[in-house]
Amino acid sequence: IFVLDFETTGLNPYHDDMIECCIKVLNSEDILTTFIKTDKKLSDKVVSITNITNDILERDGIQYKVFLEKLMRFLINNIIDDNNIYIVSHNGTTFDFIFLKRCFNDYIKISSNDCEVKRILEIKNKIKYIDTLLLSRRMLPNNYSFKQSSLLKYFGLNNDMEHRAIGDVLSLELLYKRLCEILNKELLSQL
Repeated sequence: IFVLDFETTGLNPYHDDMIECCIKVLNSEDILTTFIKTDKKLSDKVVSITNITNDILERDGIQYKVFLEKLMRFLINNIIDDNNIYIVSHNGTTFDFIFLKRCFNDYIKISSNDCEVKRILEIKNKIKYIDTLLLSRRMLPNNYSFKQSSLLKYFGLNNDMEHRAIGDVLSLELLYKRLCEILNKELLSQL
């Protein structure tokens, strides 16, 4: 199980660029976090939300192609069981998962390693996506808000780095575990 978050140049997963990614293996210290360079200038709104600036991307960001290679290598190196590959993200269905699928497609287009492309295609086709926004709506139907920050408050959890990929991933990992605990109790009560 991987926990994933992207920070981007805007809210349109079909037209905006990724500027930061964090992906972590659940219940492990295995993590990839990086800034990604973009040709687009960040808007004041994006900078105020993420605290990521054009200078940070220029100084610490890596080229998109290098990012794709690192991301695919991270996945390949951390998948133990090809039959059970899960990606967890909050609002992933309409955002993060779309960016991740773009990463797979772009990597497949640019890679010259046929064996690796074959492996990435196998991984891509076996992934099951878990959107904690949808899961929380199912598990907590009477909750007033399903934003990640609201759900964290509901469970008494913190995110000291909200709207930064690593902060969102670390807090999402805790949130996902809490939602799984509720789901397990519900399933056990039905036995």
